[in-house]
Amino acid sequence: MLESLYKRKKTSRFDVLFYIVMGIFIILGLRLFAMQILEGGYYQAKAEGNRLRIVPMTAARGVMYDRNGQILVGSRPAYTISIMPNGKPLDDDELAKLAALLHKKPEDIQKKVNDHKHGYEPIRIANDISMDVVTSIEEHRHELPGVSIDVEPLRYYPYETMASQLFGYVGEVSEDELAEIKEQDPNTTVGAGSILGRAGLEKLYDSVLRGVDGGKQLEVDASGRPVAEVDRKHTVPGSNIHLTIDVNIQKAAEEAVKKELDQLRSSGATGAAVVALDPNTGAVLAMVSAPEFNPNWFAKGITSAQWNQLNNDKSHPFENKVIAGEYPPGSPFKIVTGTAALDLKKVTPDEMIFDSGKHWLIDKRNAEGEALGWLNFNRAFGQSFHLVTPLQMAVLLSQVANGGIRYQPYVVSRVDNPDGTPAEIFGPKNLGVLPVPKNIMDLIREGLRDVTSEGGTAGELFKGFPVAVAGKTGTAENAHGRDHGWFVAYAPYDKPQIVVVALVEQGGFGAGSAGPIVRDILSAYFNVPTSSSKSTDTKATDAKTTTNKKETQEIKPSVKE
Repeated sequence: MLESLYKRKKTSRFDVLFYIVMGIFIILGLRLFAMQILEGGYYQAKAEGNRLRIVPMTAARGVMYDRNGQILVGSRPAYTISIMPNGKPLDDDELAKLAALLHKKPEDIQKKVNDHKHGYEPIRIANDISMDVVTSIEEHRHELPGVSIDVEPLRYYPYETMASQLFGYVGEVSEDELAEIKEQDPNTTVGAGSILGRAGLEKLYDSVLRGVDGGKQLEVDASGRPVAEVDRKHTVPGSNIHLTIDVNIQKAAEEAVKKELDQLRSSGATGAAVVALDPNTGAVLAMVSAPEFNPNWFAKGITSAQWNQLNNDKSHPFENKVIAGEYPPGSPFKIVTGTAALDLKKVTPDEMIFDSGKHWLIDKRNAEGEALGWLNFNRAFGQSFHLVTPLQMAVLLSQVANGGIRYQPYVVSRVDNPDGTPAEIFGPKNLGVLPVPKNIMDLIREGLRDVTSEGGTAGELFKGFPVAVAGKTGTAENAHGRDHGWFVAYAPYDKPQIVVVALVEQGGFGAGSAGPIVRDILSAYFNVPTSSSKSTDTKATDAKTTTNKKETQEIKPSVKE
């Protein structure tokens, strides 16, 4: 009986143990079923995410060509350094070693890693690395697991600062920008590491120039080191655009502005704006806004020192003064007031007007405060209450030059398809015709021709110039410093091909500051021999002295302007 009771108790203990073990296996089985069947896709993706990495490949941006097919903005291959995230904090020794090789601060690299919010996508640390640095990293590859070296297209501006405000610059999309872009358009092709246009034509035509990024799928080991390439999606380069800019005229304008500002900066000149147009189409041939900046700084990754240098510059190098700078028009505004007065028969070309140097109703004086005395009509109108941009002044002069047709200025002439065929072509756009009789326009043009003829305020400047030029000097009052200098001109006088407008901020008298710039641009356009250009340098200096004397003394009615 005792034996029977003992066996019964033993059996019940085994039953309990059996049920416990069975329960555990049932629980494990259910969990295994859930992980393998119900949640299999999730864990497979996570495993693949640990094993595979998608490395973005940046598409080459489209090329900007000048009107003759010369490359103005392009791309070149460059080495980039990236870190493959592996879900673990970056090792301090690895961070210090990488920072030393890249000549960067460890905290700057750490910040980029900490700011990264896109899972296992590579984190770009440095762009445009030299071959020496690439070699050093390769030598220490075993100490830098997860660090990769790739060749990517880098935006390149071969002429550096030339037309920088017009061309603009590019930069990598930030984490916040990317989140905002994806919120607005979930199907966007912009991703982590994408390069976007930030200003100028780069920004305006970003969707055309950017293209479509690709990528490659890599297999990595536990430390994040690439082992093999599994798959690849090729990039689609951006489309090219063709500009109306003539690189030779642009370079001549840049050089002329630099030369003049170097001479005038000690006198207080702070900047300049120059634009050249084809008066028969509205096409922009050249555009300069000084001071400029180097967009290559942004393409490579601008440093704090470079950013502070640009951001703290009181002359505002980011501003395109040609289209955004507003200035008193000075004497060139006579073209408007004179045309209106003659058309309405309020005055005659020979009418005499007395200038006391001060407005009779308000305290508004002539430039430099001079009193001009008795003047004929051609000299009677000068300062105004209006503000204009240099581009607006160029459009105005184009209407005078071409007989009254107002063309819309444009700088992009063609956008290409990926295969190079034209996708969109732009040309002259007639915005209207000036309702002024031909005889009045002829009188205005004759007055402008007199300015550059012997005895005119720009007569010495263009003495011996082989092409007939019509123009107007201007000295615009400036409440914040020295007067601004204007010079506007077109040539040839009888059959205009080019309009040039130059303004020098705080440059003083227009014939002495802006005039030489216009002369040099016209010399380049009409291929005036170098010997002529050299000889006019001395004449330009003489013109400054002569002009200053003319504009500060009492003017006789017979003197031309």
